[in-house]
Amino acid sequence: MSDEGSPLRIVRSDSPAAARRYEAGKTGTRMKLGEMVELVRTQPEPKWIVPGYIPEGLAILAGNSKIGKSYLCLDIAAAVAAGEPCLNGPVCEMGDVLYIAAEDEPRRIAQRLLDREPDRGLWPMDRMSLVPKPLARPAVTEIKEWIEEVANPRLVILDTMGRCLPEPERTGYQKDVDRLSPIHEFTTRENLAILLVTHTNQTKIEPGDDWMTRVTGTTGIIATADTTMLLDARRGDPDGVLHVTGRDIPDREDTIRRVGAWWQVFDGPKVGALGDRSVQIVEWVSAQPAPVGAQNISTALDIPRATVDVYLGRMVKANHLSKPSRGMYWKPGQFE
Repeated sequence: MSDEGSPLRIVRSDSPAAARRYEAGKTGTRMKLGEMVELVRTQPEPKWIVPGYIPEGLAILAGNSKIGKSYLCLDIAAAVAAGEPCLNGPVCEMGDVLYIAAEDEPRRIAQRLLDREPDRGLWPMDRMSLVPKPLARPAVTEIKEWIEEVANPRLVILDTMGRCLPEPERTGYQKDVDRLSPIHEFTTRENLAILLVTHTNQTKIEPGDDWMTRVTGTTGIIATADTTMLLDARRGDPDGVLHVTGRDIPDREDTIRRVGAWWQVFDGPKVGALGDRSVQIVEWVSAQPAPVGAQNISTALDIPRATVDVYLGRMVKANHLSKPSRGMYWKPGQFE
């Protein structure tokens, strides 16, 4: 059997069933290991919508109320639509963006964009579409029509999930799976990213705990999503941590700093070049007569514990601090 015109090369020419599966572009059916390997080999890598943070697929962004999730989302939306760097990373590939802002009216959105970029001539007027509150139609209807109208659909933001997606009648884990599965399948079919904004619960995270337990709802939400992000910050605190994990991306934890109303990823300590906060931590730890723990540093310097943990990990890796024993830190060169 010839593979001409087929999107995938058939491994076994004597396997008509496998050929039919390949030609239909379907997965989830029985195949030989060799066929699966060939399927993976011939498929393109997932595309980055926001390099390092959001690939194609369904993504969740969780965070406490009133800490600036909407500002972060609007910044991401504008960066993708304009083809600009985002979160201090590489330039995003330019594309069309739909931002469904179910909790904000037009005046508020326009003012935030003006704060971000005072020069209206630089706004991505034709590549960014917005749906302010109150929503007149279901979010899924808006998304489907928008995809038909634009040339290069890349990103949809639903802010928030609670306002944009109806809740099914079921309860518990299956309720969340049923709620997210249709829109997850939609991202796969259309080769774009959909970012769902949601809140965090009241779970207290201790060192070593899984930060994903902070995401509101059941584990059905993070089980269905391809990418999960947590903006871990407190109201009024300029610093926080952005946690990211996903099926096709490496885990990362970035220090994130609020500049005005907007969040920026802070590069953190580098070999030979420390920022002011890093210098503050290094100098205080090095001045102590014995190794100290992260909580001691957090209390003494009035820095959020989550932020301290990120700084310490980077500074130990860069040899600005040593880690004589588990959970303890001291001046460089002090090892077990």
